[in-house]
Amino acid sequence: MKIKETKIKEIVNWIREEVKKANAKGVCIAISGGIDSAVCAVLAKIAFPKNTEGIFLNINSSDEAHNNFKLIVDKFKINHQLINLENSFNAFLKDLNISGNNNLLIEGNIKARLRMNALYAYANMKDYLVIGTSNYSEMYLGYFTKWGDGAADIYPIAKFKKSEIYQLGLLLKLPTKILKQKPSADLWCGQTDEKELGFKYEDLERYWQNDPNLDKKISSKIIACHKNSEHKRIKNLNCFDK
Repeated sequence: MKIKETKIKEIVNWIREEVKKANAKGVCIAISGGIDSAVCAVLAKIAFPKNTEGIFLNINSSDEAHNNFKLIVDKFKINHQLINLENSFNAFLKDLNISGNNNLLIEGNIKARLRMNALYAYANMKDYLVIGTSNYSEMYLGYFTKWGDGAADIYPIAKFKKSEIYQLGLLLKLPTKILKQKPSADLWCGQTDEKELGFKYEDLERYWQNDPNLDKKISSKIIACHKNSEHKRIKNLNCFDK
């Protein structure tokens, strides 16, 4: 699907309508430095120039993620702040006696849920709605943390495939660095979406197109991801319907 400029206006109007229906005052969003949160942050900024808050929730985050966050909020003049959750994260691991077990998945999920907990606390203080940054490709694969980055009040891009997110990014004039970097949740050092999944987002779209040349092993991985993550897909998400 070719994304047109008019789609930007439609999404922005939808965000405004949802905030109005909730009788809220604005929106907040966790900006991780990746393309999904960058797209959502800029859409939010257009919808609410003065009442959008971009938050960087630091838990052993990479320098690249923090630099990308600064790049986005500076270029688009988004109200922002940095919240350091490292002490809370380390205390949580200690309380659960998890420290030192080197279980990246457990620690990664704790990071995602702790960040969302903090984001909702901030939203409550400001009477804002939380914007979700999950896209359709991630939703289909279940590639998000349940009650973590998968939790939000409204989901502006949840029905857009990963390739369409890049189209939105181009239309919104995101920095080239954001458009070209490998997708990553920055949950641990060297982590990337496609390395963890075992295939590329491009492969997923070839699967949807029934490409006969797609490796059958990759098709099997995609089928397994979708089937095994059914419990993670919350029904009736408040999504923009493209």
